[in-house]
Amino acid sequence: MKLIITVVLLMVIRGFCSGDAQDSLSFVIAKGKVGELIFMGENIDSALNNLAKTYKVIRSGMPEGEGRNARYPVYHIQDGKGLLCTLERGWAESTSTRIVRFTTSRTEFITTKGIRPGMTYGELKDKYRISNINYSGEQLIYVIVSGFEGAFSIEVPDNVTLETRDYAVKIPYEAIIKEIIVILYE
Repeated sequence: MKLIITVVLLMVIRGFCSGDAQDSLSFVIAKGKVGELIFMGENIDSALNNLAKTYKVIRSGMPEGEGRNARYPVYHIQDGKGLLCTLERGWAESTSTRIVRFTTSRTEFITTKGIRPGMTYGELKDKYRISNINYSGEQLIYVIVSGFEGAFSIEVPDNVTLETRDYAVKIPYEAIIKEIIVILYE
């Protein structure tokens, strides 16, 4: 009996001490909070310093898009599995020191209504009321829903032809959620 208890205890200790323990966590996204990782609007430098204690933080090039102030890079947060999420600071003077955008494609992140990357557009529609759909060209669509401070990027299959005039009605139920994007709205 002592041998069994010892073996179980060693297995538990080994599991907690392994570098992979953090990777099995889930992060619930709720009202501007992403698990215990970050709070939208918090000081980005403080958040990055705290994240650097557990994760690898990489400062990268400029955010995609036009019209953004070139002084503000994107920060990639990585764990043992690769890219965990990206963070961006604000572009306006009032938000330049704060986190205003969080993006992830990892399935460990889940909304309070149970939506995570890898699920389908149909599952998203079943849980949230669609407020707006934006077509960015190619096969990506951004869906904004009521009751969530952000958007979901949806990857439409290649066999579906999207056009500016009717893309919203052509999104198939089985199209995959590629990313969750949390945005600080002020």
